[in-house]
Order: sequence, then C-alpha cells, then structure tokens
Amino acid sequence: MKLPPELEDVQRRWLELGRAEQDALYAKEFAEPFARLFADFPLDSAPSDLPRPRALVSVLGLSWQPVALMAAWCKPERMLVIGTQDSFKKQVQGEGVLSIIARVSGVAQEAIEPVRVGDDGEQAIYHAVREFVVRSGTSPHEIFVDPTGGKKSISASAALAAFLLGAPLVYVDYGEYHGDNRVPVPGTEYPRLLTNPLDVFGDLELRNAFAAFNRSDFLEAENLANSLADRLYEPREAQCIALVARGYAAWDSTRSIAIMDLLHELSKERQVILLT
Repeated sequence: MKLPPELEDVQRRWLELGRAEQDALYAKEFAEPFARLFADFPLDSAPSDLPRPRALVSVLGLSWQPVALMAAWCKPERMLVIGTQDSFKKQVQGEGVLSIIARVSGVAQEAIEPVRVGDDGEQAIYHAVREFVVRSGTSPHEIFVDPTGGKKSISASAALAAFLLGAPLVYVDYGEYHGDNRVPVPGTEYPRLLTNPLDVFGDLELRNAFAAFNRSDFLEAENLANSLADRLYEPREAQCIALVARGYAAWDSTRSIAIMDLLHELSKERQVILLT
C-alpha cells in the first residue's frame, strides 16, 4: 500500500539508520500511526466473513513490532504473550517492550499476560496456552495464535498448540526486506491467515468418518466429523456430515422425533451430501 507522506518520510529516514536507531525511530514516530492503518487492513487469505478474535496469543522475540501490529489488528479483550527472559527485557529508549506493545496497539497493558519460557519450554507453552483458553472463557475459534516472532522452537510450539485447539493461525507478513539481515521495511507489513493443514489433509480424516458410517458405526462417524469441524476454519461440511451421521443413528434406533429435529437442522445448512 502507499503510505501517507508523513510516514513515507519516516520510512526514508529509517532506511538510512543503523539497526538500534531504526528500532528507536519506529517506536517513536512510525509505530502508532501505522498501527492505526494496519488495524483496517484485510486479513490476507482469509474468508471475508471470518470474525476478529476475542483473544490473542502472540510469540515475542527480539522484534516487538509484529506483536504490536497484530494486537492492533485484533484488538483482543485478553492477550497472552509468550517469550524468553531476553525478549521481555528488551527496551527502546527506556520503555519496556510490554509498554510499547500496549501503547502502539491500544490494548490495555493489564489485559496483556506475559509468560516467560526457557529454550526448552515446549511443555510450558502448551500448558500456558491451554490455561489461557480456559481462563478466557472463549472457544478456540475465537482465539488467534500469532507465531511471527520468537525463536523457531517457541513459534513452532505455539503453532502446534493452535492446530490442536483449532485456533486460527495468523502471521504478520512483509512485502519488502532491507539489508543483509533482511530486516522488514516499515510500512510493508500486512496481516495474513496461514493455511490450515487440514484444508489439505482433512480428507484423510473424512475417510475415517465415512468408513465408520459404512460399517454402521454412526456414533464414531459423528465424533470423527465433529472433531474435524472443531479444527477447521470453515467447518460447515464436516458439521453437516456429523448431523447426517447423528440422523442415521436416530433412524437406526427409531427415534423419529430426533430424526425430524435433525432434518430441520440440516435443511438450514442448505447442503446436500451424498454418502456412498
């Protein structure tokens, strides 16, 4: 996107500075006005009807910018920030990193929960994410997980937790990099929804549901379809298959009232699924 002239000027000055000076300029003059623009960007690769989340889990590395920008885009009621001791100790001109994230994003600092983990803190990350979901009182579909920053092992652990929960996985991507260290150029950032692996591999799980259906194990077919639906960004097909399986189970046990309720629910989905 084309930046406003005042931000273009900051961007030009940023390109001429060393790394430490770049960070200070970004925090002082660029971050807040750009975050307001960033908050209105569309979520790249996402369906247009995907709602913004109520809660956010972000991984903090030595760069605080992606965490602040994604928080500005999500405007979560609650936020979990996972990082190492070193990442939380970072300051820019005397201002702590959590203070910067809160100031830039507009998310109250008391709504941001920091969790410090070690280099081998995979289990701590899993526990922290799970407990955050429970405390938030929201479904996993209402929580975004952003692994953009941080060490590879921490980001990978957060991404695995998101996948198992069925939480959408988002990323602060960049259109342009600068220098040998490939530092993202300010103003080229944009939010992106990462593709759910189940969009590719989900058919394998559906095969198991169909196999259970074909052997008349309708409860197993329903459970498998519901389990898949809980982890898909677009769950309607799997939900519909689960309803069909439940309907056949009701038919099989001659519960005619339950059958009529299920047929009514299926009619609202406006989908026709042929099971063979």
